[in-house]
Amino acid sequence: MLDLGGVLVGGDPVEIAKARSRAMHTLPVIVGFTIGCGLGAAGEAAVGLWSLALPTGLALLALAIGFAVEPEGRGR
Repeated sequence: MLDLGGVLVGGDPVEIAKARSRAMHTLPVIVGFTIGCGLGAAGEAAVGLWSLALPTGLALLALAIGFAVEPEGRGR
């Protein structure tokens, strides 16, 4: 938000360019978070607390894969 304010208010062109660059790098994260919140709200409205089953299951699957995969650089 500070970078967006810096772009909108203006001032030094170099600082505006830096703020715009930082804001554009952050934009995908903000959009993804917003979409995730919307999908979570829609899931909650549709099936209630059962909507937590999918993200919990995916998190457990990721945890299991993380333990199953051997990190690179570790020789046997």
